[in-house]
Amino acid sequence: MNEIEQQLRGLGKEEFESFVHQYLVAKYPGAEIKRVDGAGGDGGVDSFQGQLDTGPSIWQSKHFPNRIKQTQQQQILKSIKRAFKENAPSLWFLCLPINLRTPEHKWFQTRIVNAYGGPNRVKLIQASNFVTELQHNRRLRDAFFPLHALSKMQDIRKIVTLTEGRSQEQLGAAMTEYAQQYLDSSTDIEPRLKSIVTIGGDVQMRQMPPHQHGLVMSINEGERTTHLFARDPKSFNLDPIRFSVEMRPEDRMALGKAIETGQPFSLLPGNVLQIQSSSPLMNSFIQRSEPTAIRMDMTPQIPEQLAAKETPLRFVAGSGAFLKELRYVPFKITRAGTGEITLSSRGNLPIEITVILRFNSEEGASVNFSPILPGADVQVLDNVMQFLDTLERTGELEVISLEIEGVILKQEGREFKSSLGISPEIRRILSNAATVSKTFGKSLRVPERISENEVGDLSTLKLIATGENFSDVNIDAVLKKDLALQDRVLESLMQSSFSMKVDHSPDGTNFRIFGEDIEAGPITFIADEVSFIDAKGIRERYLAAEDGDGVAFKAHCPGPCRWVRKNNGLDPRAAILKDGGASICD
Repeated sequence: MNEIEQQLRGLGKEEFESFVHQYLVAKYPGAEIKRVDGAGGDGGVDSFQGQLDTGPSIWQSKHFPNRIKQTQQQQILKSIKRAFKENAPSLWFLCLPINLRTPEHKWFQTRIVNAYGGPNRVKLIQASNFVTELQHNRRLRDAFFPLHALSKMQDIRKIVTLTEGRSQEQLGAAMTEYAQQYLDSSTDIEPRLKSIVTIGGDVQMRQMPPHQHGLVMSINEGERTTHLFARDPKSFNLDPIRFSVEMRPEDRMALGKAIETGQPFSLLPGNVLQIQSSSPLMNSFIQRSEPTAIRMDMTPQIPEQLAAKETPLRFVAGSGAFLKELRYVPFKITRAGTGEITLSSRGNLPIEITVILRFNSEEGASVNFSPILPGADVQVLDNVMQFLDTLERTGELEVISLEIEGVILKQEGREFKSSLGISPEIRRILSNAATVSKTFGKSLRVPERISENEVGDLSTLKLIATGENFSDVNIDAVLKKDLALQDRVLESLMQSSFSMKVDHSPDGTNFRIFGEDIEAGPITFIADEVSFIDAKGIRERYLAAEDGDGVAFKAHCPGPCRWVRKNNGLDPRAAILKDGGASICD
């Protein structure tokens, strides 16, 4: 357990609540977080931000230095229930001086998080969260944990470096002088290079080189990172710094492959057996470390002119009447090695395309396609999917440069199926969505998740849009009794099959697809060769009904059936006729 985590558990109740508030004030200095005096009952609030009557953010501290057992669970439940009843917070935080164990996390997520609005509304701050902030905030750390080892180490460093008691301005001046001397010494050893040094801070941010042309290498030494740049990149490239690195055979092969393909390469500590350089400055860095303690990371850089250049390509799948194409796809070079160049697609098409051009290989070039579904416009995606379907079916592909107007890749008979990875069911759904979007003039974008209701509604809307026949339909409808037509209805009930039309009003034909409302009506359902289910029962209910009453019935149509979008002027009050020319009110 971390030393500060141990000391957190040792704080008293009042001291822990005070620490949590000071932690919040330090972390969010401009948020005006206020503390509540809990002497008369805190109402599930120890600290808050905002107005208590308009959805505040609330922090509740619970001084539970051991575990979260049944008693502690009841206290947490009581606090959050009261806070939500009296204040309806937009955010509620539980602050604990310990790290929860797996069963405790499960309880918190189930009984607290899920019950009160989910992870976007209920959050946990535990010991590890406090420790992260304390590592970067000495004032807060010293106020509550003055005997912490990190603070003591910083005091010792001041004594050793003779900086104890110096002001921030004096420390800054000394740092500048020492840094300048360090940079001057590097220039004296290697005049062709200039240095930029970063000290402390976030490790990843410190190791990122400044956006400056001519980077040769970056060297990390503890809390210090030195970025070395060529003063004159063109002259430097005529005679670059050379290295001699002794490594294992397998690492040598991996390095050769990385140089050929332009991919990053790393040698972990222990894998560098020996290293020397043609540069005295590099050797000075090397001599300060044991070879086995050195880690080497190689990241090939693409020349600025090439990295900024956009190369348009055209892709053609199939041929003749089955030809499909992506007419304009811009690319940029993302990797450049001695043996191959990798280009990656840009632009707004819902597909990622990678083209690898090889210089000294029988394969020559290769292409990989990866469709992007979430957020894609369904009509644009459908065009891409048709291209991929043709590619998968024919195995024919041409890649054409729009700059030099020449074919840079031609493949026939290649199996593309495994690289596409979209199931036939998803393709059908997306195709239906594209048809619906085009027919009803609605811009639809693919969501992260498609519900079962949307899948069914898309199938129905696609049939309405195209008017194509479908079959095997069960029909639930209402037949309105009309004494003037009773004889004809009874006669129809005796028929083995009949035709029918059902008019739907616009109010009954609204759908919600991918967050968009689609009005499909008015529409008419037309079915041939319909047969009643339980015609005898329908007859009995019809005879027993009063004039004008509706009589529910079920029927089945093996097909064909179809939807007609235009109202043909049929009278929706008409009963079923023997010749099938009337409609039923649904």
